[in-house]
Amino acid sequence: MKFALTSNKNPSIEITPLIDIVFILVIFFVATSKITDSQFLDLDLPTTESFNVETSSLSNQIYIFNDNTVIFNNKSYIVNNDALKNALLNELIVEDTIILSIEGDVTHKITIELMDFLQKNSFSDVQIRTLSK
Repeated sequence: MKFALTSNKNPSIEITPLIDIVFILVIFFVATSKITDSQFLDLDLPTTESFNVETSSLSNQIYIFNDNTVIFNNKSYIVNNDALKNALLNELIVEDTIILSIEGDVTHKITIELMDFLQKNSFSDVQIRTLSK
């Protein structure tokens, strides 16, 4: 009995169905993932021990409290208020060190917005300290 001679063909794997399945999985995960534009990180802000209160004057300190009030030059303002921005621009000196004294429960959004406002107006030396309760 004679058997047919087989030639040595290289076995190959079709990857076309594999690529299709990968794209279907990518579409599935993109469609079912939760996309939000506001994700908050709950951080405990550290306290500082090296802050020297005596070297700072009251005219360059900005106090931010968790009820969205800002104290600057013994006057109370609301966060992101035009009156606060005008007072900061008129009464602060660009060359001075500005100290943001922030209560521990203040959201980071308020802090970053105020720092961004100060940097846009050429206040480059801004220090942050947290207030203990």
